[in-house]
Amino acid sequence: MAEFEAVFKLFESEYLAEEVFKAESAYKSFPLEGWNVDTFKEFESLVNGFSGHLFQSLYNMEVSAEEAEDLGPQLLKKAFPNPGDAFRKVKGSYEGGLLGVLKKIALSYQAEEYVKKALSSPGVDIENWDERIALAAAYINKFRSSLPSDTVPASPEMLARRPELEMAFEKLLEMEQKGLLH
Repeated sequence: MAEFEAVFKLFESEYLAEEVFKAESAYKSFPLEGWNVDTFKEFESLVNGFSGHLFQSLYNMEVSAEEAEDLGPQLLKKAFPNPGDAFRKVKGSYEGGLLGVLKKIALSYQAEEYVKKALSSPGVDIENWDERIALAAAYINKFRSSLPSDTVPASPEMLARRPELEMAFEKLLEMEQKGLLH
């Protein structure tokens, strides 16, 4: 597990808190006035605008309207594999409504970025299946006591598949946001 300590440094509480704060600031500071979300097309337009705002907030990087049109659907699909579910949450004002959807988009993006950082850390050859399993096993051992029992992966092999690894790190983000990691 020592070989993965550099990877897990990325997931320590202070670093997580700072990154979660950035994502929260992005969705909380997005100006909602003037947006109509009566149709799915209007909702997509809002998500595109939010995507540009997210990158501006996280990286102080301007995103053109054309880039946002490409980025928005990608971020929406990452957070909501069926984008219609997100639109229904907004229209029905449940599970946080529009802010809940924007929050999930921001945190899902952050989780993916964490995984990319972790998987590109020196000493981690993520193309090597055995290495992925070793990283997954180390993750389970390190964070098992912090995670709710129903979220601990059944096996390192299960966690080693990329979507599961992303979901595990996303769970850590959510827990940090709720103040459950210390």
